[in-house]
Amino acid sequence: MKKPLLSNTHRDNRLKWAKKNKKTDWSKVIFTDETTLFQFSKPKKVWRYKNEIIKVPTVKHSAKVHIYGCFSEKGFGNIYCFTENLNSELLCTIYKKTLLPSARNFFGEDDNNWKLQEDNDPKHTSGKAQKWKDENDIKRIS
Repeated sequence: MKKPLLSNTHRDNRLKWAKKNKKTDWSKVIFTDETTLFQFSKPKKVWRYKNEIIKVPTVKHSAKVHIYGCFSEKGFGNIYCFTENLNSELLCTIYKKTLLPSARNFFGEDDNNWKLQEDNDPKHTSGKAQKWKDENDIKRIS
């Protein structure tokens, strides 16, 4: 197993979060996340005969692209592709170019009644990102 199971503390924290957000209007929430795609990736599993040796060609430093995206009940929002490492400064640029236009598209130009749901990545909770969200009146689900 690559990841340990949830601890009792994790479960308790998730239950508290769920109870706290039980009455949230999820139709007014934008969810975000990032992922990385590699040009060449190794297969996780392959079919083989017993005792058969499989040679999987690999590339040492495969090209990669990071993708940030968002969605809501209304559909998929804009995506942002980048190759540099994500830091709080780039994240604020991404918010400006993808999150805000997507929110306007989903909820209208004047509706600022939506909330943002993102994970607890340190970049999302950094002082710079928090300040940007506060300055742009972005409410967050906590």
